Amino acid sequence: MKNLISCLLMLILIFSLREVINVTRYNDSLNSYCVGYVIGNAAVLMGALFILYRINRQRLS
Repeated sequence: MKNLISCLLMLILIFSLREVINVTRYNDSLNSYCVGYVIGNAAVLMGALFILYRINRQRLS
């Protein structure tokens, strides 16, 4: 149960980070738009992979 809560917190953190990146992205030029988009999606993907890894590791142990 504790791990589930930590996973949810991690997801919330990632999505809030993505929102911050989105806000800074729209206030700047096209170049930083691309950078923000890539960083935001990479952060979400990394978070999802990390959570899947944690779940699988727990299932094995």
